[in-house]
Amino acid sequence: METQLFTPPGWLRIAVHALVVLAETDGACTSATVAKELKAHATFLRRVMVPLVHAQILVVREGRDGGYRLARPAESITLAEVYQALKGVCQPEKISEQEAEHSHFQLAFNALANEIEDTFLAVLARHTIASMSKQAKSASLQ
Repeated sequence: METQLFTPPGWLRIAVHALVVLAETDGACTSATVAKELKAHATFLRRVMVPLVHAQILVVREGRDGGYRLARPAESITLAEVYQALKGVCQPEKISEQEAEHSHFQLAFNALANEIEDTFLAVLARHTIASMSKQAKSASLQ
């Protein structure tokens, strides 16, 4: 029997993978280059990258020699920071105010979801872009 794994939001996986690619690249890297490495659409990737620039996780430079770079060392960027930078921007579903007002179940479920998110953030805070890069390299050797 196959075990089902908890699946974090897809945009988080894409963002972390993109940051790992940038951490392993000397100099700036275009969104097209990163998207090709991730096998993702460049437009989607750019939508994910913009909030990371606003959160000062990435810096971007326009022009011929432009592209994205990490704003600081990979060892100092936690996955929790990445999640929090993207959380409000990439959340696809929101319930209407009317639904929220009239649903006691929704209120109870929201409390559970908040508890899950707090635990998820605590785990993400223990990991950095550098540690993910190291884990990915170890996994590729096996």
